[in-house]
Amino acid sequence: MQLIDLMNKANEGYPDGFLSEYFNSETGEATGWKTGDVLAWFVAVELGETFNSEKSDKEQVEEAVRVIQNAINDLQSVIDSLAADAGRWRWCGQLKDIEGEGGMYCPHRKGAFDCIGCPLFKDVRVDAPTGG
Repeated sequence: MQLIDLMNKANEGYPDGFLSEYFNSETGEATGWKTGDVLAWFVAVELGETFNSEKSDKEQVEEAVRVIQNAINDLQSVIDSLAADAGRWRWCGQLKDIEGEGGMYCPHRKGAFDCIGCPLFKDVRVDAPTGG
């Protein structure tokens, strides 16, 4: 397997084949950064940096899957962290619906749209049990 084969295969699975904007169409080597899809550029760089022409096709694909799965795991950790904080900033346990507005407000902060500074604020996720 050549690098270009691996890149073309990955490009088949990338939305709109946009991954091909970030690798050389003859060699498969990742190109320098240009404005656009950072994720596509990242994938091209990761696949290019981990490619080893001395490995079998199976080993190449396994390594490519491994590095992309590691990236997915890292991104999921970022999502989990952001989601946890998103829950924290709006939880005092008594948020109220704003009629007709589709939002929430904290009754302890004179209608503020979050609970930061609320005396009843709890550092827990929105979906976490409140124990009471």
